[in-house]
Amino acid sequence: MNLDHAGAREGEALNAAVQFYTNPGVHDVTNARFSDGRRYRIDLQKPSTSIDMQIDWKHPMAPGQILSMGSAWHLDDTTQHYRFISNDSTGSFGSDMNDAYDARSGTFSAYASFQQTFGSLTIAPGLRGEANRRRISSHGADDIRINRANFFPSFHASYKLNKQLQFGASFSKRIDRVPLEYLRPYGTVEDAYTLFEGNPHLKDQSTNAYEASVQFRPGKVEAGATVYLRETRQLWSKNYLVNAAGTSVYNYVNSGNSWNSGAQFDLSFPIVPRLKASTSANLFNERTPIDTTDGRGTQRTFRYSTNATFEWNGKDRGSVPGDVA
Repeated sequence: MNLDHAGAREGEALNAAVQFYTNPGVHDVTNARFSDGRRYRIDLQKPSTSIDMQIDWKHPMAPGQILSMGSAWHLDDTTQHYRFISNDSTGSFGSDMNDAYDARSGTFSAYASFQQTFGSLTIAPGLRGEANRRRISSHGADDIRINRANFFPSFHASYKLNKQLQFGASFSKRIDRVPLEYLRPYGTVEDAYTLFEGNPHLKDQSTNAYEASVQFRPGKVEAGATVYLRETRQLWSKNYLVNAAGTSVYNYVNSGNSWNSGAQFDLSFPIVPRLKASTSANLFNERTPIDTTDGRGTQRTFRYSTNATFEWNGKDRGSVPGDVA
């Protein structure tokens, strides 16, 4: 359900939305047989429900001033019944298992931002507060209870030097909550060679994002450049080991901090009447922590991509738009 209401003042708006989703009958069964006579069966039931509620209010104040406020509530509720049996005597699949867990995650957030214009300069600071509560219960294991509260500042600014040249800059802090599936207190079989183990101690990962841009439009030529830097803390990474039976076992761990930086350059210009060319180049640079046989290290990755487009616009034929190639 969505509600959009325009206020008495120009630009004033109230928006609200509620979304409910449920899938109560998820039942997956896997039967695997191998040429050496081994076989296993996985019986998995995992019904789930989620609810999203959000309300936003935008209120113009004095000229050049806009106050925005809002709040949101998100609920995830899932249950999993997992049963695994096999006839494998080597133990490569792990032991037979009959386990289950119930998990619930609720997040409430509220935010406010204020946009102010000073001539050619526009700034918009903001602050969002978020509280998250999670509980995971499983037979034979202690309940996992997580209660966390965080604040996330943001800042956006733009400066219009003239009609041709404009600058922009922004900062934001955001968080990725650990999926409930990653926190479960027992392992599961994914295939004949892979086991997944839950990690109840996995923490959320957060990202600080910085961005700056410039736009230049002299006549029919358009040029732009954007550079960014993103620092991710408590990065989620897969941690692998091989057990005595030769099976790969992995889980997710917090491996440290990673850095992503990059830039995008765009250029569009006319070649002849009705024919326009557009080109762009993207640069990506990444530093990620890894474990190696020599100890802790850093993986550095640099890559780039480019593209070019030529667009021809034909003449309109009365009320019929012209062809585009």
